[in-house]
Amino acid sequence: MVRSILLAILGTTILHSYASASCLDQAATFAERICGEISKNGSQSKLSSELSLEARVNSLLARIIGSGSADGSVSYDRDTYEGVVREQLETDRFKARDCRTKMVDVAIKQECRPYSGDKGSKYVKVDTVYTIKTTGNHHCSSNCRNEPTKTGYDAVIIVPPSPDSRKQRLANPSISCKDGACPFSTVTGQPRITDNGQTARAEFSVWGHPTTWQLSADLEELR
Repeated sequence: MVRSILLAILGTTILHSYASASCLDQAATFAERICGEISKNGSQSKLSSELSLEARVNSLLARIIGSGSADGSVSYDRDTYEGVVREQLETDRFKARDCRTKMVDVAIKQECRPYSGDKGSKYVKVDTVYTIKTTGNHHCSSNCRNEPTKTGYDAVIIVPPSPDSRKQRLANPSISCKDGACPFSTVTGQPRITDNGQTARAEFSVWGHPTTWQLSADLEELR
């Protein structure tokens, strides 16, 4: 339940930016665990004048992260989390919800980024992906002076889920009107790649009979 709340707080757009759902779940689990340790042991450590803040940070990270690895595909670097842990130990009023939200945000940004590959690797095209969108009938045949018939649409492609999706990206997007009343339409937002190569999108407007549009992009993989 807590993991679901954490991911909901960060928003569903995270799933578009980071390809591995298992990595997101592990990051949320990590946030629960480390914030639980701060809640349980942080105040107790403050009672001891023999322990400096730096010592408390190092002790807590050593218990949770150890040598810097964790179960599963997520590998945790101690240096990444020292700032958040230090901030939470310094606060006078520890709030578990705030801690988990900040910790899972850092974990996802650091550990669930798209795969960058080894030195010397490069992206190669492995497929072409596309989406088709058919518009409604926005034609006006009479008394159209004050009738707003121009209507906007958008088209979006996301890297298809697969075991290799962390090593994949989209490139070279293009959009075109394939059928229908194409002369009565126009592209309003040029095709582009967003979300670290994970999403292709474009916008267009129509003001006539139905049209069929296609947004396509190259699917590339790091090899």
